[in-house]
Amino acid sequence: MKKPKIELILAILLLFFAVIALFAGDPYSSTLKINPMELSLNSTKGHDKVTPTELAELLIAGDQEYVLVDLRAEEEYLQYFIPGAINISPMNLLNSELMKNQRIILYSSDDLESGKSWILLKAAKYKDVRILSGGLDGWKNNVLYPEIQALSENERSKISQISFHFGGQPKSDAVGSQTVSPDLPKIQAPVNVPLSKPKPARKKREGC
Repeated sequence: MKKPKIELILAILLLFFAVIALFAGDPYSSTLKINPMELSLNSTKGHDKVTPTELAELLIAGDQEYVLVDLRAEEEYLQYFIPGAINISPMNLLNSELMKNQRIILYSSDDLESGKSWILLKAAKYKDVRILSGGLDGWKNNVLYPEIQALSENERSKISQISFHFGGQPKSDAVGSQTVSPDLPKIQAPVNVPLSKPKPARKKREGC
C-alpha cells in the first residue's frame, strides 16, 4: 500500500491549522497568522522539497548556505543523525535561534512531522523552508542503502560513491531481497562540513 503523497498530507494539515486559527486562536504567538490559500499554493511547489540525493550532494560539496534541522526526539537523534543536522523539537522551533531569512531544511522519520513544522514556520514568515523528501527513511533508502540494480552503469557508480561517503553500502541482490533493513551507520560519517557552528564557551573570570 502506497503512502499518501506529501502534498495531500500538507493539504490536510493546512485545513487543520486553518480551523484552529479561526476558532481557537494562535497557540504559539499572538502575532502568528495563517494564510491557508498562500500556504496551500506554496506546499505544491517542488522547490519546497529536497531529495535525499540532493541533500547528500550539498553536504559533499560543502554547501553551508542552509541549516539542517532534525525534528525527532533527542534519544533518536543521538542514535543517528544526518551529518551536520541540529536537533530542535517541533514545539521549540519558534523559540529557537533559527532566523527567518535562513534557508532551512527539515526532516523527521518521514514527511508527516516535517510537514507540520513546515506549515508552522511558513505561517511565521520564515522565507525559505524546505522538507527532506521521505525524511530519515528516505535518506536511508536512497543514500545509505540504495537499490542500484535497475540503474545505468554511470548512475550505479555515482550513487555507490555517495553511499560509501556517508558510511553506507548499496544493496546487492542478496541484501535487497532481505526483509530486515540494514542498521544505520555510526554517527561519525566522513563529512567534515558542520552546518551549524557550536557557540564558543564563555571564559570564566579569574580572581575577584
